[in-house]
Amino acid sequence: MKDAKLPPQEIEHLFAAGWAALQSGMLSEAEEAFIGVLAGDPHHADALSGLGTVAFHEKRLDEAEAMHGKALKEALKFFKGKMPTHVDWDAPHDRSLLRALHGLALVAYRRGDTKDAEKRFSEILKLNPKDNTGAKLLLADIRKGRKRWDQDA
Repeated sequence: MKDAKLPPQEIEHLFAAGWAALQSGMLSEAEEAFIGVLAGDPHHADALSGLGTVAFHEKRLDEAEAMHGKALKEALKFFKGKMPTHVDWDAPHDRSLLRALHGLALVAYRRGDTKDAEKRFSEILKLNPKDNTGAKLLLADIRKGRKRWDQDA
């Protein structure tokens, strides 16, 4: 018997469950759901970003960076491998790209690489002037001298 492929509705249900768990701070449940999504669709950019976010919150930064990097690679496929000049959070492929970019920026910031984080957040803001990811606030923190994402203000 061949591997059973999950129907798209089941993949999206698992993804939504993973995101809800992530937002509730239930990291192991989120991770399990995102792994389930990837079992059905190994190229699901948002599930890769979800795993990156779980790893980020558990301070597994190398893994977080790797997952967000894979998510970025998958998200860029929609754009034929080239970074667009503008994205809109309401467009699913654009949102996937923004999540991956934001995850990579947060990893740089948590590592204390404010130069890289500032560059990444600035690029996100240029791509998405509506600032659906909060890049403007994070840039302000960096410019006020906050050295790491999780540093006390």
